[in-house]
Order: sequence, then C-alpha cells, then structure tokens
Amino acid sequence: MKKLIISLVAVFSLNSYANNMVGINYNDFDSIDGFGLSLSGSSGSFVYDVDVVDMETTVDFTHVGYAFGDVSEGSFYLGFASVSADSRETEAEIGYVRRGSDDVQFKVGLLLGDFEETIDAEVQIPYAGGNLELGLLHDDGDSWVTVGYSWNF
Repeated sequence: MKKLIISLVAVFSLNSYANNMVGINYNDFDSIDGFGLSLSGSSGSFVYDVDVVDMETTVDFTHVGYAFGDVSEGSFYLGFASVSADSRETEAEIGYVRRGSDDVQFKVGLLLGDFEETIDAEVQIPYAGGNLELGLLHDDGDSWVTVGYSWNF
C-alpha cells in the first residue's frame, strides 16, 4: 500500500504539467466486480495510465509508454504494463495511442510475455464537459470491462 501511495503522489506530480484526466469507473472481471479510480494522460511523448480498482482485493494497473510521434495526432508507442494484486507482474507493451485532443481519445495495446498477448483497449468520448470511458482487457478466455467517467485537467 505504501508503494501505491508513493506511485499516486508521483503521478499527481506529473499531472501538474501534462494533459490529463482523472476518473471514476465500474469494473467487471468475469463474476467479480468493483469500483475504481483512474489517472491517465500524456506529456510530450510520455503516455501513462494508472488504475486502482477495489474488487475482492485491491488491484492496480500501471501503463507507461513512449510515443514515437505526435500523441495528439496519434502515434505508435512502446512501454510496459504492470499489474499488482497479490504480487506484481510487469511486461512489455506495444500499441497505438491518441491523447490530448478535444476529440475522441483512445489507446490500443498488445501486452506481451506472461500476459500471453493480451489486448488492452480504451476510449474516452467527450461528453458533458468530461469524457465517457470504456475499456477492455482481453486474453484467451477472460475479459475485464471498464465503464466510467473522467474529467480533464
């Protein structure tokens, strides 16, 4: 928990100069569900997402990547994804992201290694001064679905 708090403080520090969103969401993973908080954004070529979800245990996802072009126009990125529930697993991630515009924003990534080519997709659709958020994390037989709302700052 101490590491999680330190991570959140670091992310909030990044938010002071980046293009960001903070949100609340509902998550469903097979028959387990719960509510969560999310931080996501970009600054230059740096792209990140941090999600903390309270299900049967607290789960946190962290995605950090480097985009090879203009993120507001859309760009390929390379980074890592890390998840922790009981223990932490970290693997490489490659994908395409569009953030920092007033239009629909999205990220589609492929997680490699132990995640066994898991697809991670999310979209933020502008609505009522913020964004409707939809997310999907899918591998061979399991899907994690997220629905929420975020505010830009």
